[in-house]
This record gives sequence, structure tokens and C-alpha cells, in this order.
Amino acid sequence: MGAEIPVAVIIVRWKNGPELRECLESLLNSRGERPAEMILVDSGSGDGGAEILARDFPSIRVLQLDRNLGFAAAANRGVSLSESPFVVLLNPDTIVPAGNLGRMLRGLEEVEAAGVVPRLVSPEGKAQTSWQLRRLPRVRDLCMGRSGRPFSALPEAGSTEIPQPAAAAWLLRREVWDRLGGFDERFFPAWWEDVDFCLRLRRFCDQGGSERGFVLLPEVELVHHGGASLSSLDQWDFLRIFHVNLLRYASLHHPQRLRLISFCLRMKMMLRYPRHRGLRAEILEGAGMFAQGPRREQ
Repeated sequence: MGAEIPVAVIIVRWKNGPELRECLESLLNSRGERPAEMILVDSGSGDGGAEILARDFPSIRVLQLDRNLGFAAAANRGVSLSESPFVVLLNPDTIVPAGNLGRMLRGLEEVEAAGVVPRLVSPEGKAQTSWQLRRLPRVRDLCMGRSGRPFSALPEAGSTEIPQPAAAAWLLRREVWDRLGGFDERFFPAWWEDVDFCLRLRRFCDQGGSERGFVLLPEVELVHHGGASLSSLDQWDFLRIFHVNLLRYASLHHPQRLRLISFCLRMKMMLRYPRHRGLRAEILEGAGMFAQGPRREQ
């Protein structure tokens, strides 16, 4: 067995398929640089998969939740069980080539930043830049139902700060995660919790908490299948969850513009999905806007 690196890898499972097994095997087979801790949190899948994985991968700690608490809560619980000074949040449909976790850690040690991210590529080697690497959303983006503008181009060498990388592969300093309190668990069951974290991280950096937020390591690549979460949801469920959490994000960070954003989203739904009239009401009701009103900015 090779040397361990002081990293805790946290993976959240919810009814995932064979990609998760590939992910775990890639971590365990990393030559000479295995993570000190590997924690798999099963968020109430109830399909027996967690038991099978615990049997087949005895060196991995498996936490089974009795119900689906959502990605944010499950990730928080996984991190709370770890002790390593560095935390890696990893999607279950990723593959980590041998040595790349160590390269990420060494990259973080070389830059003044809270965390680093690799470049994600498809199994065919196609870059996923436009999905993975984004700027923080403006009010205009929220009105259009978007989580932020993608980066149009990236340098081939060096490092670039990324305001909002997708949480499919993050390596963070544990002290920064703890200082920010992890993910906001009100973003249920998924989506927008990473955008919210990135905005809070940006404010933390602006106040002198860190030189930079997330920095891209373009020379480090991880394979990402993509679509694992969407495969278990139909179109309407995804639209409802995504837009409910968009409005929740707006209520937290742009309360003065919440009415404008909700109006624009209603118009978007009316024009794009005219046959599903109930979806607009479901989104607003799910966000609790009428009952609670906009939340004050934190």
C-alpha cells in the first residue's frame, strides 16, 4: 500500500449506478497517493446499494441516512465525520486518474487560495468547461433562470481563479469549509447549494479571509460522466427543484430584486412550458415566497 495524503474524500450517493463503483476503485487504485479518509454518505437511497458497497469496499466508511436529506445535508454530515485538514467533495460519477489527487493537493499548497478544482472531461476526453466553470450569477442571469455565465476561454498553463466551479470536484482547506459552515441545507434536495457557497466564499475572501477562492489547475484532469442526478428525475421534477432553489438563492442574496426575478421566471415558464400551467405555482409555492416573504440578505 502506498503513502496516504492528508485528504478526506466525501462522496454523496443517491441511487447511483455502476459509475460510483468505478469512482471508488480509481481512488483506491491510485498508485502511492491514496486519501487518508474516504467517506460515502448514502442519502436514504433504500435500494440496498450502500450495504453492497460497504461489503465490497471495507476500507471506505459508509454512512447510511434513513431518509433523503438532500445533497447539502449529506455532504455536511460526511465532512463532519472526517478529520483531515483538506476536504475533497467528489461526484459519484467521476474517475480520478492515478496521482491526480496528489497533484491537486500539491497545487493547492502552491497557491494562495481556499481551494482548487481540476478540469473535468467526459469519458471521451471532451472538456466540460462551459458546464463546470462559471461566473457568479447576476440578477439578469437569475431572471433568465441561469446559474451564471460560463467562462469563454481558459489559459493552457498557469492558474485562474474561478468564482463558481461546479461542486463535482472540489478540494478545499478544511478551515475554510468550517469557517463558512459548509453548505446551506435549505437548498433541498440539490442544485444551487454550490452557487450559494461560492458567493459566501467570495465575500469571505473580500473580507481578507483568503487571498483567492477556487483556483483552476488546468494541468489536472478528472473524468466526469455527468447526468447521474438527472437520470432519476423527470423533466418537471428537475424544473421545479432547480427553480425553487434559484428563488431561494435570490431571497437570500438579492431580496430587493426577488419580485422582479420571480415575475421573469413566471413569464419564462408561461412561454416555454405553456402546457404545464401548474408548474409556475408549484415553483413559487415550493419556495415559500407567499408564506414567508423574502429573506434578509445574510
